[in-house]
This record gives sequence, C-alpha cells and structure tokens, in this order.
Amino acid sequence: MLKIYLINNRQKEGGILRENLTSIQTDHADLREHLPELIRLCKVNQGSGVAANQVGIRSNFFFVSEAGKFPNRKGGAPTSHLCVNPTWDVAPKSGKTTKGEGCLSIPGRSFLVERHDVILAEWTNAVGHREKKKLKGWAARVFQHEHDHLLGVLISDEGKGEEVQ
Repeated sequence: MLKIYLINNRQKEGGILRENLTSIQTDHADLREHLPELIRLCKVNQGSGVAANQVGIRSNFFFVSEAGKFPNRKGGAPTSHLCVNPTWDVAPKSGKTTKGEGCLSIPGRSFLVERHDVILAEWTNAVGHREKKKLKGWAARVFQHEHDHLLGVLISDEGKGEEVQ
C-alpha cells in the first residue's frame, strides 16, 4: 500500500521529495499496477493529483484525478490521467496568475503560487500513447504543480510560493 511522503517528516525532509526525476524515461506498462492506489490516495486526501516521488516511487510520472479538470477527448466531463514522462511549455500569449495551492505532502498549509494560465502539455498515457493538450486554468495549474514535484520542487520552497496564514 502506497503512502504520501510528508515534507514535515524530518526523516523524509530531503530524500525522494527533493530528487529530480525528469531524466528517468519511465515505461508506462510498469505503472498501471499503481493506478488503483493512486486513485485511492487522491480521493481519500481530496487531492487533484499525486506525483511518483510523493509516494516513494523513483519514476517520471504523476496521476491527475478528475478534480484536476483535464479535458476529456470528446469534450465531456473531466477525466483522470496517468501522465508518464510529462513535459510542458508556455502557450503563446499565456499570462500568469497567482492563486492559493495546497499539497498532499504539506498537509494543512496553503501557499500563493504564480503559474502560467495556459500551457502546451505532453505525456504518455496509461496505454502507451503520447498525448498533447493545451491546458488552461486549473488543469494547467495542476499539471505545473505535479511536474514541479518531479523536479524536486515544492510550493513551500523559497521563491516559489508565499504561505497563506
């Protein structure tokens, strides 16, 4: 059973939460076994997503729940996504917005974080197909937040976000 690694747990303070995992090319087939547990963790913790290193896995992927508001291919209700080997770039004419964010690894705290409003995201999905999407608003924010985890960056880092009291 997977568990969320907490930044305020001194034993885990550095460790895997601070590792840059983006250079690891991960095979999507190895990750499908973790999907039910990642779904459970997001639901139980009311999270929009969870990155591999947040659950102690040294791989380049994250999971985004329906709460992440990723658009469905057919324009229907938002769906969950396993994002393997994800990358993103700023979309042309994208502005930036500062909003409050929480993090499963920093429970009970919120930080104001500046993020791009629109991004061009790319990842391999759970069945091995490469997907490209223009993500806006909350979906773009969640993708950037989870990708930061894969870089070893947390919203509590100096210069990243200001804590909301």
